[in-house]
Amino acid sequence: SDYEDDEDPVFGDLMNDEPEEKEPASRPMSDGGGNRLVTRSRPGAASPGPVVAPASAKQPAAEPVNSKADALGTAGDEEVSDSEVDEFLAELNLKVAVAAVSEGAIGVDPQGKDMRAQVSLFKEVRSSPARKYLYERGMPDQQMRLTLKDRMVIMAQAAEFGDWPVARRMMVTIWRKKVMRLPMGRILFNLMVKAHAQAGRPKAAESWVVDMLDRVFQPDIITFNTLLGGWAKSGNHHKVKYWMGRMRGRGVQPDAIGYGILINAHAQADDLPGAEAALAEMQESGFGSVGIEPYNSLLKLYASRGLDDRAYKMLKQMKGLGMEPSAKTYLLLMQVAADSKDPISAVSWMEKMEKKGKELSQDHFHAVMTAHAKRGDVAGVQAWMQVMQDKGFGPDAES
Repeated sequence: SDYEDDEDPVFGDLMNDEPEEKEPASRPMSDGGGNRLVTRSRPGAASPGPVVAPASAKQPAAEPVNSKADALGTAGDEEVSDSEVDEFLAELNLKVAVAAVSEGAIGVDPQGKDMRAQVSLFKEVRSSPARKYLYERGMPDQQMRLTLKDRMVIMAQAAEFGDWPVARRMMVTIWRKKVMRLPMGRILFNLMVKAHAQAGRPKAAESWVVDMLDRVFQPDIITFNTLLGGWAKSGNHHKVKYWMGRMRGRGVQPDAIGYGILINAHAQADDLPGAEAALAEMQESGFGSVGIEPYNSLLKLYASRGLDDRAYKMLKQMKGLGMEPSAKTYLLLMQVAADSKDPISAVSWMEKMEKKGKELSQDHFHAVMTAHAKRGDVAGVQAWMQVMQDKGFGPDAES
């Protein structure tokens, strides 16, 4: 019940440490006299029929088939060598710092930012019979090989893009090495939670967090914030509140990011009382002046409902905490003025924004034009459209 219809379990058969064995296609048959009948055949040749083998003769055991590796059959699924694991763990424990770039030199990443392209290229090489032969017979320095660090980078980038199948494939190859599970377990699970959350699959991300609760490496603040963000994107503020309660029960106290996610979730659900209660709780916890985004979420609600008095009161509260309004904050205040059919206040907020050195955008001009339009002032709308064009912003459909 913890998984979506298109989601497989967290690990499935991956958690089985022993390789699976396939059931033999046919069982040995006896001729009734204590002798077993064994069939032998060669590919492309007709079967010679049963051959009687003495009952005392031992038959070779069937070679186990690693169905997990065969099922993947894609890039980066080859086994990681033990020496590479030892080298990786040694460097992880030493925490070797990256050498500083010398003065006058430009640091260049030898590999592209998105290494997922190497996975597709590797798959193409292995899938073609001719290219597979070249791969197997090529010189060692010419063969394509994904190192353990490459796998971690690819997994992290896949999680950032929400490409959870690639992230899980990379995790499978790393998880096979038991020595890597304890030092890297929480990092790997956090990346999988992020991959599903970025892909808009909060239920799948939740299943990974639930699995972590029974492991040595427990979820940390990064794990919970990632899951909270996934549920907030779907507009489910009830789940956000539920998991904030569970993280408190685990001894992990919410931070400013968690409270901001909760306020944003209430704002997306158009729950003004819940958003205001969450903001008050954040301020009581000592995170009232950490970030401006929670206040912008509430200002957006005030703007949509035309609550200009509450919006201005919140602005005074922000200034009292020493918080500088951002360009988005000024835009929301201008939208509040536009909903109140007050173009003078909208222009005043734009002038204050310019004095603070904030960069104007097309949306700011649209707010002033909306304020004139709601008053039926066509000349004012046309005048501000000309000002917008003079500033280098061309009109669009909204204009």
